[in-house]
Amino acid sequence: MLEFSLLTKITFGFTILFLILSIIGIIKGWKPRFQFIGITSFLCLLTISFFVFTFVPFTHKIVPGSQKYRVVFDDGAAQVVIAVSSKLNKNELTATLEQASSDLFSSGRLSRDNNSFIIKARALSDSQITSNNSIYLGELDKTLNLTTNNFDTIIKIYK
Repeated sequence: MLEFSLLTKITFGFTILFLILSIIGIIKGWKPRFQFIGITSFLCLLTISFFVFTFVPFTHKIVPGSQKYRVVFDDGAAQVVIAVSSKLNKNELTATLEQASSDLFSSGRLSRDNNSFIIKARALSDSQITSNNSIYLGELDKTLNLTTNNFDTIIKIYK
């Protein structure tokens, strides 16, 4: 894992070095003085970017007990359908729905008209031999509570 605080310190050191070279180059009239200014500006941008990244968490939440799933439908907004194994028990299905919510939810999925994000889990039924042999096992409804500004998560298991 990258340590952005270390990268910030390293790029800050190079920024100071090239800033000194730029100042000396301007004073002495060196030919590559404008290249030094460009490098200094770019290093300044990198340093600021790495500094900001030190505050942003880059962790992936792993829910214990979750199983593999596959996204079969995503409208890009408020509804996602995932396919899971039909052999999951209730605890595994709950964990898988929570994992999918953690992986797929972002604040951009909410709109002014709709404050909820729904993930439905389905599985292919082995007993039915029809063209539509999928059964819904459960759903997760993540709703923004406008009074507390927190998310309320409701999980319904159908089987």
